[in-house]
Amino acid sequence: MSDRFEAACAAESRGPRSTSLWFVGLALAAFVVAGFVGLATPERQFATFVLLGLGVALLLALFAWRVAGSASTPGGTWFVRCYFAAFALTTLALLYSASVPGFDFGVLFVALPTYALLLAIWLSAALAVLARRVFLQGFRAALAGHAVAWTVPPLVVLALAIAVLLQLPLRMRFALGRAELDALVERARVEPLLVTAEIAAWDTNEFHFVGTYPTRRIELFDGGVRVLVSSSGFLDGQGFAYCDRGAPPQLGEDFYDPFWGDWYLWRASW
Repeated sequence: MSDRFEAACAAESRGPRSTSLWFVGLALAAFVVAGFVGLATPERQFATFVLLGLGVALLLALFAWRVAGSASTPGGTWFVRCYFAAFALTTLALLYSASVPGFDFGVLFVALPTYALLLAIWLSAALAVLARRVFLQGFRAALAGHAVAWTVPPLVVLALAIAVLLQLPLRMRFALGRAELDALVERARVEPLLVTAEIAAWDTNEFHFVGTYPTRRIELFDGGVRVLVSSSGFLDGQGFAYCDRGAPPQLGEDFYDPFWGDWYLWRASW
């Protein structure tokens, strides 16, 4: 039965059928791109959403067909290897976004929908391969083959979710640049006028790094410093605040959450 399965996979991966699938895939990709472009026309948004959903569903079906017919394992073709490479890069992009207070929304806006699409592709391909194995090999043999490889994406997603909930990317990046952040606090305590003058002389069109974080805005107040991280947050910018006298003073509608020692996460109000 196993020989029958491998022979069927090899037979379906040869010939003009494979080439035709690529043409269909390119056509469907163009269809989806056209749907995104159509979103800019308000009076046609509903129809565009319907067409876009149909195009994505067809792309998922195409990928599942391709994987089920040409590879018995997730990694048997360069096509699937490219998928896992894209999955790894998107995971790294999400980890980078989570290393910024309130997330880097520029990166998150691109990476999160891409991640969702990649997971949908994985699910459709996994179900297609499993159904094919069950049909050709039986249920037990289907589950026994390459089960570990197919569990990699959901395990990575679970690990990513745990890391974000525990603020591991944020804490690791903060720890890498904490020495420079602490040095800024010490300078602000000893030479507040000099530090204020240096900040006032900044070119606001350029990023200035403090530790590992880019910033265009640093504020000194009695007892501490606030650093607003560029590209952080969505509507409200976010950053870090240091105060050795308890919670930083409430300025406007700002919010603070304890983070690390005398450091706080700061969400700046408008």
